[in-house]
Amino acid sequence: MVAFGVARQGILRHNEQRWEWIFRSVIYEPYLAMFGQYPSDVDGTTYTFDHCTFTGNESKPLCVEIDEDKLPRFPQWITIPLVCIYMLSTNILLVNLLIAMFGYTVGTVQENNDQVWKFQRYFLIQEYCSRLNIPFPFVVFAYFYMVVKKLFKCCCKTDHKEPSACCFKNEDNETLSWEAVMKENYLVKINTKANDSTEEYVIFFLSALIDLPFILLKFL
Repeated sequence: MVAFGVARQGILRHNEQRWEWIFRSVIYEPYLAMFGQYPSDVDGTTYTFDHCTFTGNESKPLCVEIDEDKLPRFPQWITIPLVCIYMLSTNILLVNLLIAMFGYTVGTVQENNDQVWKFQRYFLIQEYCSRLNIPFPFVVFAYFYMVVKKLFKCCCKTDHKEPSACCFKNEDNETLSWEAVMKENYLVKINTKANDSTEEYVIFFLSALIDLPFILLKFL
């Protein structure tokens, strides 16, 4: 991006002394061209002198050099190929960045889907266990029974604890098997994160590089 901006500035304008307009021409406008905005000052057929200044003391960019006929002195072949090559390469880069970010998002979701699924399954089982088994017209009697049972427990407290309706007595083997499976999944996730760390750094660097011109423009 900077290479295209420097080449474009060096070809079109030789005597620009204002730093803000140099930054705009070298970095900001090539950055906008990366997203499809075609630069209007690279072709003599679309160039106009109403939006530029020859003296450089106005809030306008410096005009390009003119020839003896008071027409823009554009090179006949270098500017358009530069723009085409630049926009082609940046579009390929953006497509690759989009694919990388999509792959990173899918990987992040796949890392957390097992945990989310277990939480949803837990709440579903808990809701099923606490659901009343009788139909709606007779649900009042069930609530009345629950209130009486609660009052009876408060009045006659005992140390005996009833097992949960969702739990079983002989579940040690199932618990050990589940712990072994989760241990293997945890080790696989650690190895996967170690392999994907380089890709995450590249995505973060490219995202910061895209946001850099806007951040610098705010300080000018």
